[in-house]
Amino acid sequence: MIKKTLNNNHSDFDILQGLALALLANAIIIPHLIEMNYHPLSIEVIFFFIIIFIPMFGIGYISNWKIYLFFSSFITYWFFDSFFIDRIINLLIIVLIILFLINWLVDKTIYPLACIIFSLIFIFFSMFNYNGEFLVKEKLDTNINFNNNELNYSYLHIILDEHSSLNLIPNEFKDVEFNKKFKKDYISNNFDLYNNVFSESHNTVESLGAIFGLYVNENENISKKNYLKKNNKFTVSVKKNFLAQKLQEKGFKISFIQSNYYEICDVDRSYKCETYTRASNMNIFKKYNIQIKQRLKLALLAIHEDYYHREHILRLYRKILQFFYGEDIRSYGWFSRPLVNVLIFDEMKKKLNNLKNGEALIAHMLLPHYPFVLNENCNLKKISKWNYPLKENSNETIISANKGFLQQVKCTHKKIHTLLEIASKKDNLLVVIHGDHGARLYLDTEYENEIDNFSTFIALKDNNTSGKTIDENMKLQNVFTNFINRNFDN
Repeated sequence: MIKKTLNNNHSDFDILQGLALALLANAIIIPHLIEMNYHPLSIEVIFFFIIIFIPMFGIGYISNWKIYLFFSSFITYWFFDSFFIDRIINLLIIVLIILFLINWLVDKTIYPLACIIFSLIFIFFSMFNYNGEFLVKEKLDTNINFNNNELNYSYLHIILDEHSSLNLIPNEFKDVEFNKKFKKDYISNNFDLYNNVFSESHNTVESLGAIFGLYVNENENISKKNYLKKNNKFTVSVKKNFLAQKLQEKGFKISFIQSNYYEICDVDRSYKCETYTRASNMNIFKKYNIQIKQRLKLALLAIHEDYYHREHILRLYRKILQFFYGEDIRSYGWFSRPLVNVLIFDEMKKKLNNLKNGEALIAHMLLPHYPFVLNENCNLKKISKWNYPLKENSNETIISANKGFLQQVKCTHKKIHTLLEIASKKDNLLVVIHGDHGARLYLDTEYENEIDNFSTFIALKDNNTSGKTIDENMKLQNVFTNFINRNFDN
């Protein structure tokens, strides 16, 4: 029936071509937006659907068959290259060639109809799989008996990614008044603050691998005993994590907050695990008073980031950008991630208030990790005011990078300060707060140095801490290990 109608009315076929091209183009954008947690009915998704649909429908409608084939083939290849691995791409290209042959030999309506059906299926599939949660919970094995009835204390452990030592940054970039407040906030809440500690590595997994491995003796062969390897890569997996084993042996019920980039839980259902995405959650912008024009611009940047980091599509995408803009193209980083972490800090206030004896909470927070998009009050800065480590942006200067970093550190501390006050009111609470390595503002540049790469801090609270600062240069994992040993029967 469709074939007969289209053969009798050429304009109907033009409409079919236009509809196919418009939906196919949307199928390479809309699922990406929804995958980044934009709600299917959000203003961003609706706007881009319309802005893509209208011109692509027009191109399909006025094009002759050969031009339509070119556009649809290019978009189809882009689509498959965006979502699938090479073997599947090759298989689907073969299927498309067969469809082309069928079109030429039998009926030209088959291919546009196939594009429409496939595009609709994929768009609706992404809509039905939308998940608006900021912390995705993994199932906990409820049959496990946690032997924590006799424990009269709880444990809190917060890792602040890329939080360098404020004591050791160059004097010209220090904010003396903030440094005083930073120290006072820890000391007044009975924390011992170690200002000049150094991580084992400027890589998070290697640094945390040494910490969670409870590295004791500086002269030991770290690589054999404490760096936990999996497929020749370092891992912080709880399945090989001595800290988690210590807590479990004591009978603690352990909860983790992690990003999906550093898999700590390792699908182990004996731990309660909540995960936020490394790419972050663009749905966060609706929770802030951001103008619609700004939100649409952020959504466009989000699409750029998504394509920029796709393993397969980035080759084609970057070539297109380089054709129009030359070599000066770059990533803006997952700019919503800091805001997501701010929201998670607010969730952690509730978790800490409800933390009971026999429970442990370990959180890996990607703050003050770049991109430095937040001001000291944790509000999103204008895009032109965003800052990055030097290697991430050729326009960045040492002064601007340090300024952006310090602003985000102040935001991070503002959130941490609230937790410190809650912690100080809880009896028998063990607390560990530390960075994983330095800020790495100069990594892979001529200004790279050990202080920027490795310097960080650690703050500890137990019945033995008295609210003091320690400025001696020490290994991060050594300070942490001593703390664990004195609280967990060596």
